[in-house]
Amino acid sequence: MKLTIKLLSDLCTCSGETYNSMVDMDVVYDENGLPYIPAKRIKGCIREAALEMMEFGLIEREKYEKIFGKEGNHCSAFSLSNAYIENYDQIVATLKAYKDNELVCQQKVLNEYTSIRTQTAVDLETGVADENSLRTIRVVNKGLVFEADCEMNESAETVELLKQAVSLVKHIGVSRTRGLGLVEMKLTDCTKEAVKHVQISQSELSEKNRIGYKIHLKSALICKSAKGNQADTEDYIAGSKVLGMIAGQLGKEKYKELMSSGELMVSNAYISNGEERCLPGRISLQKKKDTVYENGILQTRDMMYVVEEPEPQKKNKKSEQMTPANIDYITKDGMVADVVTEISYHHQRPKDKSIGRATANNDSSFYQLASISAGQSFRGYIYADRKQTEILISAMEQIGNIRMGYGKNSEFGAIEFVLDELSAVTSEKQIMHDAMVTLVSDLILYNENGVLTTEIGVMKEYLESLLDVKIWRL
Repeated sequence: MKLTIKLLSDLCTCSGETYNSMVDMDVVYDENGLPYIPAKRIKGCIREAALEMMEFGLIEREKYEKIFGKEGNHCSAFSLSNAYIENYDQIVATLKAYKDNELVCQQKVLNEYTSIRTQTAVDLETGVADENSLRTIRVVNKGLVFEADCEMNESAETVELLKQAVSLVKHIGVSRTRGLGLVEMKLTDCTKEAVKHVQISQSELSEKNRIGYKIHLKSALICKSAKGNQADTEDYIAGSKVLGMIAGQLGKEKYKELMSSGELMVSNAYISNGEERCLPGRISLQKKKDTVYENGILQTRDMMYVVEEPEPQKKNKKSEQMTPANIDYITKDGMVADVVTEISYHHQRPKDKSIGRATANNDSSFYQLASISAGQSFRGYIYADRKQTEILISAMEQIGNIRMGYGKNSEFGAIEFVLDELSAVTSEKQIMHDAMVTLVSDLILYNENGVLTTEIGVMKEYLESLLDVKIWRL
């Protein structure tokens, strides 16, 4: 389905940010300077309209909670993307084609779709403007049309109730009681092309397989940190989140069948450089002080491999001051990669809807969400036997659009998930005198008594048992 929003008056989708000293209250816009309406704002307005329908007896509470969810583990029945300007893809393509033109810069593009307004507070007794009360606000010009994708797999009756709630939304954004944010919204049916999630063949399967997967972010993705702080995000996609997404897409019975035949392992998804998966940079990597990148490659020295030079050479050589490289992610060829993250600002309105704004009281709050920015690609691996791989491939071929992570039913978590690599896992052994083990994810160890530990000796025992080798020292 497609949600269409036509602006009947100017609109301010407050971003929570300012632009220098020129704009005190700014709108939300992307890296190209094109304004958009965040899905969380739209969904909140639709929910308020449905709540009024319930209060007037036009919809039962059970159906209301089925559509919009409730506190606990009952999530919303529909997902909504951000609303972008009509013909957004064509406009972006044109801007990129003329990116070297000085007229195509973020603020100049934004000025084509927005205007600046000023407002002030007036002393009711004197009729004079209060001192230091002048504020500037940027608004999106009326007449523009925005479109958002809406997905809902429910009965026709439930879909019709959602359409009715959408049609009742007449105002959105800031100052909706002061002439801004008058809109016309409607939800219509539309057909979309099938999504292809599998690019590997079942005819090439082995008894044990390593399946490469790629996740491309179509929208920002929230990966909460281990601390649980929503204002902080991890810079990778944990394997547990990927497995949870797979479980949600397969359904309870299919997932139970998938896990019954053996152990399924899903690695973390790390940022990719082109088509190559990066790995966390080793702590042992060091660089020359004040060294800069050359074509994305940083000349480093691994202190694990420092070779002692002969004394004569050491005397004639000028000493080099080394510092930790502090590399987040790096490819095998030394290409350094960084993950771009962002902060978005949100608020919850009070239960008393007559107030009309967030007040930062107990039942109303301002908060921020940290997320991994859209447009980036991540890669990881799934280790599975033949039967598990067949189930996974068969199920993924029938799945449509995929969302994952926190806030996946609103503006976050829209992804492209593709199984695009397949290789056999063999148990061939090689004799090695020296080997390096790099932890590419956190490691949890238990000793023989089942107690958590960080003893190196326990790790040595794990490796000997796993690899069926004898390790002389670690």
